[in-house]
Amino acid sequence: MTLNDVPVPAPNLLGNQGDGMQLVFNVVAPAFLVGLAAVSVGIAQAALEAAVEHAKERHYADGSDLAGLAVIQDYLAEMSIVTQSARQLVREAARAAAAGEEAALPLVMQAKVAATDGAATVTELAMRVGGGIAYSRGLALERHWRDAHAGAVMAPTNEVLKGWLGKLLAGLPLF
Repeated sequence: MTLNDVPVPAPNLLGNQGDGMQLVFNVVAPAFLVGLAAVSVGIAQAALEAAVEHAKERHYADGSDLAGLAVIQDYLAEMSIVTQSARQLVREAARAAAAGEEAALPLVMQAKVAATDGAATVTELAMRVGGGIAYSRGLALERHWRDAHAGAVMAPTNEVLKGWLGKLLAGLPLF
């Protein structure tokens, strides 16, 4: 739909005329980006749980299980650390945004990047834990991997957010 020359009465404006970018960055973006980051943390958590379950259930002919291998233990530990780190950043960003703190916008940007990149890292490690079977639809790992990679390219992409975050940190205007 395209609307041209449609008058909007002053009482129907959201904010003041010319406040559009401020509304986007202070109202719309925090809710959307924190929500997307939270979804990514959920994907990472689901992948971690699926990988742990697979590692415990997968047995070799000698009776040992995949979870007994040091490399698998390292993968699971790394997945746990990345997931929990992203979760804490998302919680802090959500808290700051809800409180209307000035530091909320950079935290929200950091949370989206950390959570989506973290979910991609966690799901890639989960795929290693799952081995060849992880690429089939028999395990949930393949789906988690696909879902995790979508977050980084959802607008604004992680590259755009990093550029904006760098500008904010350097004290430069976003636009």
